[in-house]
Amino acid sequence: MYISGTHITNTRDAKAFALLSEEGIAKGVRRITAVTAGCATQAMELASSIDSDINEASQLEGALLEKVSSFYHFLGIQLEGARRSRGADPLPSA
Repeated sequence: MYISGTHITNTRDAKAFALLSEEGIAKGVRRITAVTAGCATQAMELASSIDSDINEASQLEGALLEKVSSFYHFLGIQLEGARRSRGADPLPSA
């Protein structure tokens, strides 16, 4: 197993942990991207907010639901682009 990135001496130092992505990059090789501490808290708050918005949108009808869906698709593309361009720090510091 190969592990790179930030290392901590004790798991309590992480304070919080949020998994951002997991992907296969080669046969038997997985890439996991995660954040800890303040960035993890921000990621969890954002996920909770998006989940609430999706739950509200699921009760909408027709064209409005389509607009909300398109917006979240666009937002996901923007977040993925920001994650890739910022590397290991996809969310702004508090």
